[in-house]
Amino acid sequence: MGHSSAFHTTVVVISGVLCGPSWAAPPGVVIDHSPAKSQVYIGSPSLAVLPSGEYVASHDFFGPKSTKDTTVVFASADKGKTWAKRATITGQWWSTLFVHAGALYLMGTTKEYGDCVIRKSGDGGETWTEPKGKDSGLLIAGKYHCAPVPVLVHGGRLWRGMEEYRGPTWGTFSAFMMSAPADADLLKASSWTNTNRVAAAGTWMDEKVSSVLEGNAVLTPKGEVVDVLRVHQPKYVEAAAVMRVSRDGTKLEFDPKADLVYLPGGSKKFTIRYDERTKRYW
Repeated sequence: MGHSSAFHTTVVVISGVLCGPSWAAPPGVVIDHSPAKSQVYIGSPSLAVLPSGEYVASHDFFGPKSTKDTTVVFASADKGKTWAKRATITGQWWSTLFVHAGALYLMGTTKEYGDCVIRKSGDGGETWTEPKGKDSGLLIAGKYHCAPVPVLVHGGRLWRGMEEYRGPTWGTFSAFMMSAPADADLLKASSWTNTNRVAAAGTWMDEKVSSVLEGNAVLTPKGEVVDVLRVHQPKYVEAAAVMRVSRDGTKLEFDPKADLVYLPGGSKKFTIRYDERTKRYW
């Protein structure tokens, strides 16, 4: 497995302490909660800060009793001390909140392995556009997979990782990068460019790699846009796949001999964010 010195990573783990029959209270402020006995679980957390200074947060619901197609949005006017629900959105899942050109967006899929869609809100997340067609947020029809991963702005374009679900079982994904001009109408499918798809191959490592997924659009110290993906294989070796994206957003390249890198937690879902203050990737 190759190694790279291009990324300096900081891994933060917040752990609960088992105390008697129940867990200790989590740190910070609880935004939402769903009891385990409901078999409806909270997933895909995402955060953004509005131009007004308000915080917004979203999550979806998964689990055996969930509909696997619903996202809720919350907002805080006091820097996260208190939160109030702003919207419940049916037909949105595995999504990322982000702010661009003064508006709030939510990008993901319509459901588990659903269409790739994007929604826009002009009122801080209370109301949202409906992705009914190619000019209103339905970007790609089919079966797609993603996570609340970053939306990167670089080189006059927005970048976001996505995977196509090829079925019939979990893990059969093909990775690709989506991008659009920063001044384009992001609700129009024609604004977006997609790279070629790259699927995992069992020959990449000593242990068979079943899938690459949940890709992060990341800007390297050299100014390159890459897609950094979780590497899933039976023994959970801590590796990530770094796929190179062409400047025009049309080509995705990957060399398993050079572009598989050691990353603590790389076999589980992760997200990468760059911190301007410390000049490090979290």
